[in-house]
Amino acid sequence: MTLAISRNARLLIAGSAALMAAALALPFSTTFSRPPASAPIPAPPTAMHQPDYGTLVTRYDDGVEELLARTVREPRSWLAWEQLGRTYRTRAQLTGDQLDYTRAEDALAHAFAIAPAGAGPFLARAQLNGSLHRDDLVAADLDRAAAAVLVDDRTAAAILTLRATCAFHAGRYDQARDLYAQAMQAHPDHLILVAQADLDFATGRRAQAFAALAAAERGADPADTFGWAWLAVQRGWFEQERGDWDAALVWYREGERRLPGWWQAEARTAGVLSHRGEHAAALAAYRGLVARTGRIDLMDALALELRAHGDESDALSVSGRAGAACAAMLAEFPEAGCAHGLMHALTVAEDPTQAVALARRNVALRPGGEAQTLLARACVLAGDWAGARSAADAALTGGWDTADLHEAAARAAAGFGDTARAQQERARLHALDASR
Repeated sequence: MTLAISRNARLLIAGSAALMAAALALPFSTTFSRPPASAPIPAPPTAMHQPDYGTLVTRYDDGVEELLARTVREPRSWLAWEQLGRTYRTRAQLTGDQLDYTRAEDALAHAFAIAPAGAGPFLARAQLNGSLHRDDLVAADLDRAAAAVLVDDRTAAAILTLRATCAFHAGRYDQARDLYAQAMQAHPDHLILVAQADLDFATGRRAQAFAALAAAERGADPADTFGWAWLAVQRGWFEQERGDWDAALVWYREGERRLPGWWQAEARTAGVLSHRGEHAAALAAYRGLVARTGRIDLMDALALELRAHGDESDALSVSGRAGAACAAMLAEFPEAGCAHGLMHALTVAEDPTQAVALARRNVALRPGGEAQTLLARACVLAGDWAGARSAADAALTGGWDTADLHEAAARAAAGFGDTARAQQERARLHALDASR
């Protein structure tokens, strides 16, 4: 059995890789060095400046308190409100706390309200909208940010990276690749390389993806605890996606070692344990993760694990909580909530009507290969073979090349009785992921 949390890592890890890179103002994004291509990957850090996840979160908590005090001292400083909004957003990305996105929105809205005409935190608002899947609102703010009188190299790189991320989501992969390269020229950062690696991996350029990830590892600061943990998890996800679950587990546990207490690394480990049939360990991990984070995707994973244990009553209870959380998120953040609601409908609720409706909304928001793949899967669930084939063909034609896509294409072909096409898609699926 393969759980939602293990099979849909892109929503939890890879999708956020590009957004993490787009932030670029994070304290764990440190100076990038350009070693020779032959330089070995440095050994994992042993003396950590950020000893665990809790310490890192505390630093953001303290930062928020300091900035709140500053807004009291300088109530007319829109820059103080901008920094507060940025810090809320970054903490939200780190912890998954949805309320921080609301706080970030409020802080940035206040910054614009008190800023002089024509001024304001345009880049910060663009980054927040990107985090919330509001890609249609990003470009205008990036244009305003780029037109500022003074744009330093770091800001230029942030603008280019977010443009690249939006192009990636829209299926404009060549443009995204070019923009990531421009961002690296403007201000090299290992998180940009991680986002570039994700793009290459999803479009079938796996050798280039691993090369970009290795370059990120060579250039990252060994003292950057979060950066090293992030790199370990990303490498683990690549291994998982090509079917080497044992290697993936090694890297996920390395991510846990590098940043003890980090829920995202622990969630990836739990997914592998479930896949390997170690359901008692996976169930215990998911229970703890849900209690600590309250995340929808982790509640979905827990519900599925409970079903694997034959505990349908508890599974229904947890699934109901996840569904309620999806509804609340859809109400407050319709664009971001769409993706969570879609995965819930696909994997836990198994509601074909809702899955197809949300998948079509998701494609309208971000019409790239990831969204088309999810639409194809939703149509397969609904028995809409024409819709599934149309969505899969759109993703394939655009250059998306993932195991999930070829599995959906194979099922669509089988639904049509096209045995030859189904076999062809299954062959490509197995070539990409030997475990499937």
